Amino acid sequence: MANNVGSANVEISVDDSRARGKIKSFFNFLKSTTKIASGVAAGIGIFEGISSAIKGASESTIGANADMETYLNTLTVVMKSHKKAAQTLAWAKDFANKTPFETDEIVDATAKLQSYGMNAKKILPQIGDMSSVMGKSLDQGVSFSLAA
Repeated sequence: MANNVGSANVEISVDDSRARGKIKSFFNFLKSTTKIASGVAAGIGIFEGISSAIKGASESTIGANADMETYLNTLTVVMKSHKKAAQTLAWAKDFANKTPFETDEIVDATAKLQSYGMNAKKILPQIGDMSSVMGKSLDQGVSFSLAA
């Protein structure tokens, strides 16, 4: 025999507003932390980029200064005068700024021509023009001039 006691509807309610508020606060905290973290990461990336650029520029400057010192020493030996060598090097750097050639190309060509007893100030402009017209490097133009 089955006993039927009846049925009952039970309703349980819980006030979860505090829990929802804490969860919402936690998600807001995570959002702001994520923004801060991405800002910090971006800042670190920018700093590393700037640091790299400064390091590269200083290494490049040091290398360029060492090259110029070498060229000055070479010209000093060839011209037998530090003063004339310094003047010729200054001319070569100025001339390079007026041409499509790089400074080190002009200075190297100047040192080569002077070492062969040629006045670079007089003939390098023509060699540069010839090299440009023929689509050759300045070094090739100097080599051709020395061989002629």
